[in-house]
Amino acid sequence: MNFYKMLEMIQKRPGLYLRSPSVLHLDSYLRGYFLAKSAMGVVLSPEEVEFDNFQEWTQERLEMKANQSWANIIFFYSVSEQNSLDIFFELLEEFKSSRRNDES
Repeated sequence: MNFYKMLEMIQKRPGLYLRSPSVLHLDSYLRGYFLAKSAMGVVLSPEEVEFDNFQEWTQERLEMKANQSWANIIFFYSVSEQNSLDIFFELLEEFKSSRRNDES
């Protein structure tokens, strides 16, 4: 399964994967995911490597100069935990679209 497909599954049914629907819980999930891949010596897919740029992209997109994680930045701009997850998925789609446009 590819990385973005996994995120789509989480978006559709966050309760199956996250403690509660929150960008901060998603961040914890993804940190564990990447840690496990690293510990097992599994090479990152192109999508996972691309996602590494999401931090810088989010800071630029939301004009945040503070040294905060993408999850904390998104949470700062949200009105609730659920809203933070919704904002993440909106930004993720914009990020993926911008990457495709850069390749054209």
